[in-house]
Amino acid sequence: LAGQAADGSLSALEKKLAAEPDNIKVRMQLAAEMSRQEGQESKIVEILNPYADEITLESQLTLAGAYNGLKKFKDEVRVLKKVVEKAPTNHEAYYILGYAHLNSKEQVDAVASFRRAIKLSKTYRDAYEALLLIFEKAGDNYESRIVLKDMLKQFGKDPSAVSHLCRLDSSDGYLDSAIMNCQKAIKMDPKKPDNHVYLAQSLSDKKNESKAGRVLINASKKYPKSEFVQWAAGQYYFKQSNFPVAAKYFNRAVTADEKSARAHLGFALSVFEQKKYDQALGAFMSACEIDESVLEKLREAQGKLRSVKEDDWSKRYSREVYECKKRRNEKAKSES
Repeated sequence: LAGQAADGSLSALEKKLAAEPDNIKVRMQLAAEMSRQEGQESKIVEILNPYADEITLESQLTLAGAYNGLKKFKDEVRVLKKVVEKAPTNHEAYYILGYAHLNSKEQVDAVASFRRAIKLSKTYRDAYEALLLIFEKAGDNYESRIVLKDMLKQFGKDPSAVSHLCRLDSSDGYLDSAIMNCQKAIKMDPKKPDNHVYLAQSLSDKKNESKAGRVLINASKKYPKSEFVQWAAGQYYFKQSNFPVAAKYFNRAVTADEKSARAHLGFALSVFEQKKYDQALGAFMSACEIDESVLEKLREAQGKLRSVKEDDWSKRYSREVYECKKRRNEKAKSES
């Protein structure tokens, strides 16, 4: 019944617009009704766009939304600029404009719009997160760090922001800050395993290997289903040349995520160092099925076998290099 009523309203408005094509109020009413239905974007544009400068702010937003649905982001930007001219203090309008710029591949303008939204409303979290998304994607850790610190000032204790800083500081080598932020993040969000890994990484970079090892051992017990934690523990022991223990953790990482190429590769390298060449080859091939870059490590292993006169194994590894390339090419063709 509701659908029939809506159809009746649409029909009546369409007839009225046909009789009064310059009646802007009827155009806006008709577009508003159409916006409640799917697949009406083109009609909404046809109705509203010729009068884009004369319609109300609400109708301009409806028009912008229609362009967004049609993926005509340049036109969406054009209309939203009219919106912010009409409502220069509307932080949500600047936020929507920011995403329209982003979809139009106008990153500088997107950043400016999101920053304007924050300036108009310091507590508008969505705009901070949009900025963070841009800087993260661009690999701009400096700007990401500034946004995160602003978020902490504005929103207080924020587990997500502190965890983010933990990762950035650890990756960028700000070790003292990383250790502090990672320890904070662990206390604030004990269910997030990644913080333990970044803490251990920072401790290791500070040459505090024993403490780094303890952090990883405890984390591996606490988070048995975390591929990242199990893989990191494997990496730690591999660097210590403790290959049997490294293999144990890499195997757990594979169990946690069988599609993890790095887990399969870590296990392959660990058992290879123990001269378990058959077991290693199986793991190399599992990794290669997931990530072709593993081929380089497989070639290196084949070269090592040749250098220590393990000719039969060297030939077998060489054949598997060819097989892996062949399978990857066949998979690429089937997916294209």
